[in-house]
Amino acid sequence: PVAINLESDVIDQTRGSNETSVWSTISFTTNSIKNFTIEKKDLVHRLSSFASLGTVYMDVHASAHSSEEFYYTKPVNTTCIVTNETGCISGGPLRFLRVRIDGQLAGAATPFPTVYTGGINPLLWRPLTGINSFDVQPIRFDLTPFAGVFDRVLRANNPERETTIQLEVATGEKGHVVSAHDGVWFVDGSLLFVPSPSNERARVPSPARFDSVRTDTVSPLSVAVDQILTQKGPFDFVHMSPYIFSVIASSSTSGDSMVVTYNVNSTGLLRRNEVEGSIGSSTETKDSDRDFAFGYMRQEVVTMTHVGDSWLRRNSTTFYSYKSDTCNGADEATFDLNANVTWSRSRFEEYASSEEEDMLDVFWGNSIQAAARYNRSLSNHTAVNIAKGHSHETFAIAVPPNDDICYDAKLTAVNGSLVGEGNVKFEYDCQFSYPLYFCGAELCGLAEYKSLFWKNIARREETFHGKSTRSRRRWLGSFFFFAILFGCIYALYIKRYIIKDTFDEICTYIGINELMRRRQGGGMQE
Repeated sequence: PVAINLESDVIDQTRGSNETSVWSTISFTTNSIKNFTIEKKDLVHRLSSFASLGTVYMDVHASAHSSEEFYYTKPVNTTCIVTNETGCISGGPLRFLRVRIDGQLAGAATPFPTVYTGGINPLLWRPLTGINSFDVQPIRFDLTPFAGVFDRVLRANNPERETTIQLEVATGEKGHVVSAHDGVWFVDGSLLFVPSPSNERARVPSPARFDSVRTDTVSPLSVAVDQILTQKGPFDFVHMSPYIFSVIASSSTSGDSMVVTYNVNSTGLLRRNEVEGSIGSSTETKDSDRDFAFGYMRQEVVTMTHVGDSWLRRNSTTFYSYKSDTCNGADEATFDLNANVTWSRSRFEEYASSEEEDMLDVFWGNSIQAAARYNRSLSNHTAVNIAKGHSHETFAIAVPPNDDICYDAKLTAVNGSLVGEGNVKFEYDCQFSYPLYFCGAELCGLAEYKSLFWKNIARREETFHGKSTRSRRRWLGSFFFFAILFGCIYALYIKRYIIKDTFDEICTYIGINELMRRRQGGGMQE
């Protein structure tokens, strides 16, 4: 495992004492769970200098290879396990990456169906390559609800204290054949530890104190397969009901809580049939495979953190869509690849909080449309009969309040060269508060953004406590001042009545005439 430096006060890079990563086995087939055990002795821990362990992330790079590379075009084949067929193409078009901590479900996501530079048809990606093909983005899981588990491992006196992280690429073939299929997934994980801001006076998140964590499943993973008839023929319709569950963590001592709710949904539409026609320079008819695949993947992750009267909510939504229409075949002289594809990847990030301030709200999306045909001789690889392709790609960023587009990039390519360069637009007018910025196709700084929010809360609370202390001192000073002043006034008031009573008493023994003579200076007569 690796803990990457997000900022200067984040734990340094950590590796096992023998320099061997616990992720040594990174390839596995679908529907198989791999366990990675982390012991205290595997990590160089420096948590003693921090108040407690805060946010915990796990970044997972997952890529499909061999027959799994184009899994979104696979049918659900119920005969694979029965016949034990080698190279059986099955598993359906849906894949889900799931993470468990000590056997408890901690997160789920749908990987983006990356098409590499030679995928489907090489002429599709010249020079505009497939989305993320040169920069495969990791899937980030927020494991902060399990921060207490990791913290206890890192601080344990026993070097053998351990916790287990389990990774699985699932197909969701419930009700059908659930098996491991040919092909392989390469999965590589990195753990990121971020310390919690320490402040004795202010209430800040301290996830290391989470002593209770559970997973409540609202709607389990369930995939159904139906067949629908259209004007273009029968289609296999593979769809899943929304896969919804929540990871709930809380602290019995501080009362802090965190809820991470996952809502994952995917749908695939497939058609595979035979067509006849002539290809290339050959006049012979042949049978070609005409494959059509269309689908989308949507996932929403809502994270709600409560600390005292303060709260922070993050809504992170990802939407992928794809369409692949191919007609490939060969006759005795040539082979032919004909493809038309549309791919898109969109992201939404929205924050809300208990504070009266504007929070992050942004959308960005990347899409590409491409068509290509490639036909050449089977005997002479340099004898190319047809080689043509065109593509158009867009990337846009929109911000509130009116969904104004602050970045809008558009590129068009024909037969391997960019065209219409005069119409190319790369104007970046996006303004984001520190520490947010775009790095390639991703918005970077989200982890620091959350940490900064809670640090600001702590700073305001500390300032409030400081002001409260000064206010109390001023209040007490004022109280004592007015108390003394009131006492003096009251004493004078009482004294006045004492003098008046004494004067009245004297008047009862002295005649009024004598009193008047005294006031006029006549004095008292014996």
